Amino acid sequence: MRIFSTFSVALATCLVLPALRAQAEDAAADTGNAPPLKDLIAVTTIEPGRYKIGAIEIDAKTREIVFPATVNMREGLIEFPITHVKGRVHEAIFTTEVLPIQIQTALLLANYEMSGEAFPLPLEKEVPLGEPLPPMKFPPTNPESHVAVSISWKDKEGEDHTARLESILGFGDLQNPETPVDYADQSSYWIFTGSNEEMGAQVFDLGGAMVGTRLDKGCILNPEPNQVILENVWLAKTDAIPEIGTSVKVHFEPASIKTKKQNP
Repeated sequence: MRIFSTFSVALATCLVLPALRAQAEDAAADTGNAPPLKDLIAVTTIEPGRYKIGAIEIDAKTREIVFPATVNMREGLIEFPITHVKGRVHEAIFTTEVLPIQIQTALLLANYEMSGEAFPLPLEKEVPLGEPLPPMKFPPTNPESHVAVSISWKDKEGEDHTARLESILGFGDLQNPETPVDYADQSSYWIFTGSNEEMGAQVFDLGGAMVGTRLDKGCILNPEPNQVILENVWLAKTDAIPEIGTSVKVHFEPASIKTKKQNP
């Protein structure tokens, strides 16, 4: 598959192995018998067009990425809706044993492009103390970095359910956090910014941030830079979330495809 050969060359030459070999070796020394990096991101074939990295499944044709997770919490403030089980779980709805380096590798493998569009540009000139800051400006958008995130699960009766991640999140303000506004009304995608923190890391609890609700360069998927969203806190919509301990699957898809499915 061309998508895999292109990625393999990029990965081997400039993304992970050479540039971060020293970091990986240092981390391995700290963790004793941790698996080597090449084993963590090894790609196996399920069938033609479908591949695995650890517990992650990748469909080369649709570019869908699927991995298992578990419901960790159903209420309160949410900082990272999806994180590693040894990461920042105190404000995470879903946790997974899949490693951040595996998630990031899978996204690159499926031809998603990293973009810095979620992070504001530096100020063009210094603002004198006491004067208001100008409106934030952001880099151009890149649709190839936009990812639709959804969750699927079975209830106790065996019935299938699917929900966009945005639909189980609300946002509000610090003075009135108990009356959240639906986040799904504000955005329908997440931005693959990539995590410099996780690339090459073999320390499994190095942060573990996979999908975040605030701008964080240590997180793989960041929210759309919507001023309303950035100025508020994020909350779990308890009634829309399965019971704690429920096994779920997390789905990443190209945002444009997901939008067309939901808005024909």
